[in-house]
Order: sequence, then structure tokens, then C-alpha cells
Amino acid sequence: MHVASALGYVPLFIIALNMWRRSRNLGKPIRRARTLLIPAFGIMTGLPFMLLRPDMHGLHPFLPQPWWTMLVAVLVGALFALPLAHFTRYERRADGLIYQQASTALLVAFVAIVVVRVVARVALSWMDPWVENALFFMLVVSYIFVWRLASYLKFVRVQRG
Repeated sequence: MHVASALGYVPLFIIALNMWRRSRNLGKPIRRARTLLIPAFGIMTGLPFMLLRPDMHGLHPFLPQPWWTMLVAVLVGALFALPLAHFTRYERRADGLIYQQASTALLVAFVAIVVVRVVARVALSWMDPWVENALFFMLVVSYIFVWRLASYLKFVRVQRG
């Protein structure tokens, strides 16, 4: 298996880890709104490193040709974020603290996105593995950023009452 192809499955592990962590933390209050934005900005710090080809000597900026393929990946990622943002809800409980509501629909939407990503990866396996990884990374960055930003705005709305 090509190194780039193997690296493409790392996000699936991260997704499974994230789902486990989120389900474990459902009973805990969210203390600060900014903790909702940390994953969005955390993943964006890896963006410059993704744009470098590791098989090149020195810095070689890499973007798939044509340029609009990255734009399509970003727009599809933003579309993937819509159901996640819709089904992410917060509530203020009797103790005055804010909790994330348990949502089966959110879990189903998350699993559906993972399935669509795996099917798309198989369908696009004819592409160069580096281009494929770049496109899927942009897709992931887009939907995580949009979803977490929408979650932050929903949390702030509940916080203000």
C-alpha cells in the first residue's frame, strides 16, 4: 500500500476517537465557549504542512491541478457541516450550566459522512494519492471548521439566554 493511501485512513481513526470522546463527555457541562473552537483552529494549524510534498527535497508548495478542485472540496466540506451543525444542540439545565444534548441524529449524520467519505475515496482511487489526500484534508478542515463555528454560535446563543 502506498504511504499516501495509508495516511488517508488516519482520519477514520481520529473520527472514531472523537465520537468516543464526545459520547463520554455528554454528561459533563461545557464551561467555556472557546473550547468549542479549539478543534477547528487546531486542525487548521496542520494546513501548511499538508501543502508540502514529503517526497520532495526542500519546500515545494503543492496544490492539485486545476485549482478549482480545492474549492469544490471546501464547498463539499461546508455542505457536510450543515447536518452536523443542525443536529448539535445545547441546553441549560437546572444547575444553570450548559450541556450538549444527546442526539442520535448527530451520530447518524456523522456515520453517514464517514461512509460517504470512504465511498468517495474508493471512487477517486484513480487519482494521485497526494492529490487525493490534499482534497480530502481540505474537505475535513472545511466541515470541522464550519461545524465547530456553528456549534460555538449556538452555545453563545444558549449562554446569553
